[in-house]
Amino acid sequence: MGVEDDRSVVLEFFATRFNDKPRAWELMHEDATWIIPGSLPLSKVHRGRKMIFDEYLGTHADDFESISSTVTRTIAEPGVVVVEYHAVGRTRKQRDYDTVYYYVVDVEDGRIKQVRQSLDTQYAQKTIYD
Repeated sequence: MGVEDDRSVVLEFFATRFNDKPRAWELMHEDATWIIPGSLPLSKVHRGRKMIFDEYLGTHADDFESISSTVTRTIAEPGVVVVEYHAVGRTRKQRDYDTVYYYVVDVEDGRIKQVRQSLDTQYAQKTIYD
């Protein structure tokens, strides 16, 4: 697979991860890891596709009354896609949420192998959890 194929896999994953989980599941490697830094309740290394979907993707959307997101930029090289991702919504605690995430995504054999996520953890703690 080439750079544009890797980019397509990542873009499709981000487009489907909350509204078409079976398709997003197919795009992620069984042994994938998702790394969330900091001391948030979700911060840790999520190991394996099942854990990623059960403990992160399957629960994080519940923190919001509404949420929408847009991939605003990607940069790709063989096997790696960097994603800039803008999210806007309203938390269950009735707080407005508007922030940007960055992801470094490793793609192997047409599926996501690792995601290293970067975000403003203090903002997330204040608006989602406090």
